[in-house]
Amino acid sequence: MMKLSIASVLLLGWTVHVALAQDGPIRDEEFKLQHFAPLDYPTFARTTHIQGIVTVRVDLNEDGGVVSATALSGAEALIPASVSNAKKWGFQPNKTKRAIIIYDYRIEGLCQSPCASHFVVRPPNIATITVGEEPAHY
Repeated sequence: MMKLSIASVLLLGWTVHVALAQDGPIRDEEFKLQHFAPLDYPTFARTTHIQGIVTVRVDLNEDGGVVSATALSGAEALIPASVSNAKKWGFQPNKTKRAIIIYDYRIEGLCQSPCASHFVVRPPNIATITVGEEPAHY
C-alpha cells in the first residue's frame, strides 16, 4: 500500500484546487448561441423509454465553433447523440472559449409508430427533445 506524505497530500489538494479554479463555472452570459443543428430522439432510448437531462461542455475555437464536446452527466443511452449534436453548434466568440449545452429528453404520452420527435432550442443553451403525444381524451 502506498503512503503519501502530508506535503504530497497538500500538493495534490492544491493541484486539484487550481485545476477547478481555472475551469470554474461557465455562466450563461459568457456565451451567445449563433446556430444549432436539430436532433432526433435516439431510437434505442425512445423504444426503451429512457429520458432525462444530458449536460455537455463544449470547447470553442476563436470563431465560436465547437472543437470538442464532452458529456458531464446524463443517461448512457442519450450521451452519444448529445455529444455528436453539440459538435454542430456555434456560439459567438468569447474569452473563455467554452459553453454548456443542456439536452432535456422527454417522452410525453403515447404515440403510434413511427413517432416523430420534436426539437426546440431555448437560448442560450437548452435543447428540448420530445417524442410522443397526449393520449386522446374520450
